[in-house]
Amino acid sequence: MKHPTLPLLLALVIGIAVGYALNFHIVLSVPVLVVAVVMMAVVMIVLGKRSTRMTFSVAVMITFVVIGMLRYRFEHDCIANRVADGTHYITGTVCEIPRHKPKTYEVTVKTDEGRRIVAYLERGEKANMGDRIAIYTSRGTQSTWNPNDKPYGSDDAEQIIMRYRRNLYLQGISATCYADSLSWRIINDKDVGHTSFLERLHQLQAYMVEAYTASGLDGDEGAIIQAITTGSKTQISPALRQQYSRSGLSHLLALSGFHLTIIYFILQFIMAAQLLSGRRRLLADIGTLVAIWTFVVITGAPPSLLRAAIMCSLLTLGNSISISYDLLTDKMSVKIGTNLDEMGKNRGLNSLILAAIIMLLCNPFYLFQLSFQLSFAAMLAIVMCSDITSAILLRLRLGLPVNKLGRMVVKTVNFIIQYVAGSIVISTISAVATMPLVAYHFQIISIVSPITTLIATPLTLVLIVLAIVWWVVHLFAIDPQAISLGLKRTAEQMNDLSRWTSQHDWSSYGIEINVVTVVAMYALVVVIYLMLRILLRRLEWIE
Repeated sequence: MKHPTLPLLLALVIGIAVGYALNFHIVLSVPVLVVAVVMMAVVMIVLGKRSTRMTFSVAVMITFVVIGMLRYRFEHDCIANRVADGTHYITGTVCEIPRHKPKTYEVTVKTDEGRRIVAYLERGEKANMGDRIAIYTSRGTQSTWNPNDKPYGSDDAEQIIMRYRRNLYLQGISATCYADSLSWRIINDKDVGHTSFLERLHQLQAYMVEAYTASGLDGDEGAIIQAITTGSKTQISPALRQQYSRSGLSHLLALSGFHLTIIYFILQFIMAAQLLSGRRRLLADIGTLVAIWTFVVITGAPPSLLRAAIMCSLLTLGNSISISYDLLTDKMSVKIGTNLDEMGKNRGLNSLILAAIIMLLCNPFYLFQLSFQLSFAAMLAIVMCSDITSAILLRLRLGLPVNKLGRMVVKTVNFIIQYVAGSIVISTISAVATMPLVAYHFQIISIVSPITTLIATPLTLVLIVLAIVWWVVHLFAIDPQAISLGLKRTAEQMNDLSRWTSQHDWSSYGIEINVVTVVAMYALVVVIYLMLRILLRRLEWIE
């Protein structure tokens, strides 16, 4: 079987979906688990004599269905928080950068009991990420949405509140509360509060944001720079967010595999990994992955970036270390430093599926989050079009000369050309693959998204490269004024592009669609994909 992990992913998704649909009424969930175990036993008894492989496969799939249900219930029990009216005293640690509101700070707090709440704190003493705070609120803590909750009527305001609570619930938020400036304070007791290693890494995000602001990289340009390089979107105004959404560039504001791919190839280029082999190539790949995972943790590990990092790690290590086992000789062989170009579509798809299984086992609520859905839809399209992309990039390669020095120069030029061209092609594929989901969730279709993405991709590449140089200069205590100007001008170009395209009525089209329409749109995308493959086969570009 080319994709042995696909049935496991489907079984896990079914288990999570069943757990969500049953609303975890105890009367329903326990019998379902019992029936699943009985079915697994019956299948093993009936098919045991006929097909051991089929028996084992069915048993494993049923097991993953049960695991999906249990994982969902466990996460639900961790989040569910039915708080009585009255006064509450809450202590915990700020786990995200506070967001500035007109009159309050929006602070996400991880309580000492392990729950996450959103606190709206009246302006006063400023809390930073990693600070321990105490909140005394007499306004009552609002419990978030629960699968058992049902609207009491069809009132629009009530429906909006229910959707808001449901979104918080699916993000792992247990409750919300409000406190005036006299009802909360920062706890300075070092014996009680301590900062873990991960929390210190998270604090680097706040430090990076403050460093940008202190250097004059603020306003709309600074907001774009911070979003693309640190993952912080606290400075993005609603008008700017709507502007990028109408122009089809909103995916650039959320860190994803697109940004991680740019950083990955920059690191590989700096370490000259393409020119190394054997153990030196393995060390270069390990150094790249360490830097990538540090970046993921600093930015708060959003689902889209986490998925990309997991898949990147699997693909990189899988191509750096090849392990094979010979049944006849009972020997295992290990090869280090194999060629990255040998990766095929099947290997990429298996890595993507395995990344999805790992993420859903860690947090089953990812399945219902838009960032997870967009990320995997884009990555699935990229993997399925990998041979088409390779065929296009192959025709952009320059021929290698006989001279050794010339070969190294041409290889470097080919690497740069293919990376820039590949980024443009991949970003276009991602835009098309995510368009139905964006239309469903935001009721808008950006007509100019593929075109604006083609233009914005090189600008994003330049911005990330300049940001890396900016931080190198900044850490050596050198005034990066010239680089700051380049960063600001690049961000201005991106904002001007989104502003110009969003102000025209033809740039986007408002639409309200349902799930059936989304399925139909993806069916049309698949038909176009198959027709393109047929055309390229006739041109003998692909096999």
